[in-house]
Amino acid sequence: LLISRGSEDVVLRWVDLADGADRYWDGGTSADPNDINNWSDTDGGATPATSVPGTGDHAHFTANGDGNACTLTSDWALGETTVLVG
Repeated sequence: LLISRGSEDVVLRWVDLADGADRYWDGGTSADPNDINNWSDTDGGATPATSVPGTGDHAHFTANGDGNACTLTSDWALGETTVLVG
């Protein structure tokens, strides 16, 4: 999947690894997806999460996030990504 915004392109690749952990973006600390304080183990739940999402995990971006947009500055391998708008 290729997402374009202006002059920037983002390529997302999916790998089906169904048994990963669920992590929910909160973004209350910063825009850094590698900061555990930006993630929760439940949708709208407390931070920090048990871990940041990694290979095989499921990263969820929902309307219950508390702050900053997630800014990717390097490759990021996940099992699944869910983005809910609204």
